[in-house]
Amino acid sequence: MAQHILSGEIQPGEVLTLTWIQEEYGVSRTVARETARVLESVGLLEARRKVGLVVRPQSEWSALHPRMVRWMMQGGGHLAELRALTELRLAVEPVAASAAATLATSEQREELKALARRLYQLADRADSQDFLEADIRFHALLLEASGNPIFVSLKGALAETLRGRVAWGLMPREAALMAITGHAHVAWLVAGGDREAAFHATVAMLGGLRRELGQ
Repeated sequence: MAQHILSGEIQPGEVLTLTWIQEEYGVSRTVARETARVLESVGLLEARRKVGLVVRPQSEWSALHPRMVRWMMQGGGHLAELRALTELRLAVEPVAASAAATLATSEQREELKALARRLYQLADRADSQDFLEADIRFHALLLEASGNPIFVSLKGALAETLRGRVAWGLMPREAALMAITGHAHVAWLVAGGDREAAFHATVAMLGGLRRELGQ
């Protein structure tokens, strides 16, 4: 049902009911109610008393909720979603890396370097689950080490972005050496406390992804 709303098959402003959900999707009342609750939680539906379940416009969706990112990455508009999220990452991650160069704990600095080494070791298996989880942790740690709670709140969306990229086969089996080197460069600059260089290295690292997507 979420995909039908995201794709526009179910239009903003349409009024739905639990009975309609039951009949349309062949589910029980309990499942229909839970479906409505989940879709309300991410801004796709709004329950209005004596009206029903109103489909909300895209401008009111919780676009960065991890569940929403996952659904968007599963749909036909996954490339547009990936490009939009890459723009967000370019705005956030360099700033996070710069802040982390000052604020990261010694443990976080060491973990970043360890993750960069792990990614290098897995470079010929860039489409593997091990590589994916190390990559997710690397970028999440940059956000955590920034000390900015708003940045930290983006970890779930970031993880779903990276998972979706792999699911669509957009992560080459042999990761480009430049990308792996970029992670290591960022890790060592953050660990060394070089704010400005960490910022620019992160821009360069994400710029490669942007070029891959044709942006």
